Amino acid sequence: MNPKIAAIGCALVLASPVRSQHQASLEDLKVVRHRTYAVDQFLEVRGGALYGFADGEDPVRYVENSLVFDGSAYLRTKNPITGQGRLDAYVGRDGFYGSIIDGDPKTAKNYTRFEVFGRQWASFIREGFYQGDDFIPVGMYDYRWWKARMLLAANVTEGLKGEMGVFYGQNAFDRNGQTSGSYTIPDDHAVYGFEVLGEENRLEVDPATRLPYKGYTFSGWITQEWNDSQQTFGIVGRESRLPKSLIRGGAHFEYYMPASDTTSWFITGDGMISPKDDRITIYDPWKTQGRWWIDGTFELRWLLGDHFSLQPGVRVQYLRLADEFGTSEENKFFWGGQVRTRWDPSESVAVVTEQCIHNESREPVELGQDTQPALAFAVPSQVLRAPGRSRPRIRAGRATPSGDMRPGSMGLASPSSARSTSHGR
Repeated sequence: MNPKIAAIGCALVLASPVRSQHQASLEDLKVVRHRTYAVDQFLEVRGGALYGFADGEDPVRYVENSLVFDGSAYLRTKNPITGQGRLDAYVGRDGFYGSIIDGDPKTAKNYTRFEVFGRQWASFIREGFYQGDDFIPVGMYDYRWWKARMLLAANVTEGLKGEMGVFYGQNAFDRNGQTSGSYTIPDDHAVYGFEVLGEENRLEVDPATRLPYKGYTFSGWITQEWNDSQQTFGIVGRESRLPKSLIRGGAHFEYYMPASDTTSWFITGDGMISPKDDRITIYDPWKTQGRWWIDGTFELRWLLGDHFSLQPGVRVQYLRLADEFGTSEENKFFWGGQVRTRWDPSESVAVVTEQCIHNESREPVELGQDTQPALAFAVPSQVLRAPGRSRPRIRAGRATPSGDMRPGSMGLASPSSARSTSHGR
């Protein structure tokens, strides 16, 4: 199987005192309950453009070149109503997310969280099958959705948190210019049910680089969902109804292991299991498509001085998806290499690049039309972050998370000379 290049990106980061291994996204915010950052409050704004290159254009399969403006904004701050807890607000090409926590998740035994999130743009269903490495779509249509969750949460032990509660949402569908005349789309319907989430976070952040360097975090969830959908949908001869009751589960995992003062190994992974007839979730291209799927990376982060880092790695993807006739399922395996680089010439500027080899059926590029680019290129994006504590001083002595010098320290501190531990801030 020939791996395909899936993404090459570049971003210019301005005034960014906080750096995470993961850029904020709708999927990450939905699953990772308390991602570790070096500071508690910040605003991040990104803007740029994303260009998708086809690995040999094929209009029949919508494998085409495409250009779209790309960007996102993410605010993380204190609860403005009570002064305790946290407010998260995100909007990007991949959707929107809002969350407010009543109570301090770092110290309170119990607290509550209310969330609203969804996608109203650049959201599609791409139903199809694989023919070799090529993805053949048979049903493509617009998909708009939102969901609200009310969760009760608890600190079980230090670093271990649990949440459970109820949700309600709406799914809406529309035909578009890519929808086949022989395909019937689903009817609009409501979804509701309950969800249980858990997370153990034992990551340690290096204040000098503001990146996690040691420890692990594991987030898992399980959902019981009901819906009021009434109609059959699908291609002629293979229509079916959405099951009234659906149970799904998934997980996210990160593990970091320092190899030296300037290098760290880390493994990340995501996975999900859905019922056989859960066709809307299975064919949502904003995640790996499949009834079962696992998407993982194994990388080495290499700090070259105080301002530059190189991050080579390997990406592996396994999925299980129905075949052309829908009578059985096929196991598909994709793999490839990727390289990320980051250059911080000053406290307020960073340049980030990324490239990887990935599955052809990847996330959409355009806002109004679904395409299957084999290669995506992001031109420099600007990022502004505030408020937030200043970047730690690493040129003389050891740094503290606030940037103050520790008494009695002298000389040049290596990037690993100052560490801080954060359990699920």
